[in-house]
Amino acid sequence: MSRFVDRATERFDLGAGDWVDLRTRITFGERNAIQAKVLGRLPLDGDGRIDPSKRELDLGAANVELMRLVIAGWGGQGFCSHADHPHDGVCEPRPVTTENIVALDETAEKILTEIGRRLVTKTPDFTQAPSPSRTAEEADPPSTADGSRASSSAASLDGVGTSSATLTRMS
Repeated sequence: MSRFVDRATERFDLGAGDWVDLRTRITFGERNAIQAKVLGRLPLDGDGRIDPSKRELDLGAANVELMRLVIAGWGGQGFCSHADHPHDGVCEPRPVTTENIVALDETAEKILTEIGRRLVTKTPDFTQAPSPSRTAEEADPPSTADGSRASSSAASLDGVGTSSATLTRMS
């Protein structure tokens, strides 16, 4: 399996003949570009040092950047570059640009929700017992230290569902 992101897309039906093609994965570089939009410019104090108290997060800019990177194309009458309908010929969609994304109506929220549904990786529920399909060695691989073993299992000595790790000595 390649460790590089395939540029595959899936079509999301918006109804009324409108659709959006969404990339199924984003690259490491694209994730960094989105994070940069969230964080914006680094605020500096009078001495030229970063002042975290002045940092303002811009989730709106990050959402627009996410949509710009994930939307591979769109089509249908709702995305047509011609204002009047019906018109002669086939509807030609407006290009997927930052300007057109921010000009969308509540459809943007539907698309953003769908992107989140498709791209967000759910974190495991660590309050449940470990999967029986995982062996003890997979769950708790031995450390490189001679004679010791680090355990990261949620089922530690202080109970299931805790986040503490135990360190045991192997004899």
